[in-house]
Amino acid sequence: MISLIPYKRLVFHTSLTVDEAYHLMANNVLSPQWGFWLSWRQRGGFEGPVTPEGFKIWKRIKYQNSFLPVAVGSFQPSTEGTDIEVTIRVPYFAMIFIILWFSPCAVSYLTVGALSTCVGAIFLLYLFVLICFNPEFGNTVRFVQAQYGPYEISPTK
Repeated sequence: MISLIPYKRLVFHTSLTVDEAYHLMANNVLSPQWGFWLSWRQRGGFEGPVTPEGFKIWKRIKYQNSFLPVAVGSFQPSTEGTDIEVTIRVPYFAMIFIILWFSPCAVSYLTVGALSTCVGAIFLLYLFVLICFNPEFGNTVRFVQAQYGPYEISPTK
């Protein structure tokens, strides 16, 4: 699944209760580990805080990727079990980078009408998203799907 923008909202429907859905995610996600010496961490799996209300997880990697997707989810009781609403996005730092990346582009277009500068900046950003975000986006979706089954794309609120 290729995402043209680094943001997607998905809804997973499961027959599990909210408590069962929480425990399923909590048992398959490691608690976050921080430190200056990150190279010792094992590759693979996901980490992040998981609470009975929801979770915020990301993939454990041994390399740097500022566009590594963050999955933020909440458990919502439904008549048939639980709905898990998941938003997969880039970290806020990367969003700020994207805004700063386009600021000079917007200024140059508004002041001198330099459209070629904007097209070049958009193309480079698209390459960042395609190369850095999309492979890990697919891994994140597959991980959550392995826990809860099929999903549907939710309209943005």
